[in-house]
Amino acid sequence: MIYIIIISWNKLDDIVDCLNSIFESLFDGFKIIIVDNASEQEIVKTIHNKFPHVVIIENKTNLGFAEGNNIGIDYALKEGASDILLLNNDVIIDPKMIGELFKVLHSDCKIGIVGPKVYYYGDQNILQSVGEKFDENLTLDIRANKNIDKGQFDRVEEVDFTTGCALMIKTEVIKKIGHFDPKFYMYWEETDLCFRAKNAGYSIIYVPKAKMWHKGGAVSTPIITYYMTRNKLFFLKKHKFGSIKILKTLFGNIKTILSWSIRAKWKDKFQERNMAIKAIIDFLLNRTGRFIV
Repeated sequence: MIYIIIISWNKLDDIVDCLNSIFESLFDGFKIIIVDNASEQEIVKTIHNKFPHVVIIENKTNLGFAEGNNIGIDYALKEGASDILLLNNDVIIDPKMIGELFKVLHSDCKIGIVGPKVYYYGDQNILQSVGEKFDENLTLDIRANKNIDKGQFDRVEEVDFTTGCALMIKTEVIKKIGHFDPKFYMYWEETDLCFRAKNAGYSIIYVPKAKMWHKGGAVSTPIITYYMTRNKLFFLKKHKFGSIKILKTLFGNIKTILSWSIRAKWKDKFQERNMAIKAIIDFLLNRTGRFIV
């Protein structure tokens, strides 16, 4: 049985659209768990009324993506789940997506995690994610890069990690490597999970026939800048990539901050610049978890 875990925080229309798309799936044999991160009570009641067979776990505070998913994962493990599909609440899945992911996930005992082809919602053929790879400098190779899908990523292939907005994982992998690291809170937590899975001998596979549309991911915000900056540094430190790699990353961050500070075309980056500075300071002071003003 596949357990689908969705983190919810307000945005009623998004979660309703997401659930409707799941229930149109051609795949049988799944249960849905919504882990709600302290949304408004009326939203939780509405979800329960519209989808009475969906399990809703209500958190008293916003625990973030990592810890919120961990609560759902614990529930799924206790219920005997064979696999877990993690979804963002702002995605629309293709009716064949779950089945295609499941088929590839269980095609080889060495495969531990699989992810779909992700498009931008509203631009039905513009690619957002096709599985990600690192270059030799541990810089993300954003292969999709908002390209039009012309079939250039239609091959099943191994990648370094797959986006956390849709990730299917065997429960045996979780039992072996553990849950999401809550120190990330959000962003880079799926990269860390995939990295640990690969170190444990599992493959991460991109599945192009599994398709999905994501409403988020189109723009950055100051808070995203904070978590992306701090958590990459934390990832490098956690996995012992060495001081030289960390210093190179810090130098790149500082160059970006200086550019945002002095170049006229980046005058609207003032808040993001400040959050990047805060991220570096917090990393140096070993502050992890949720951002604190």
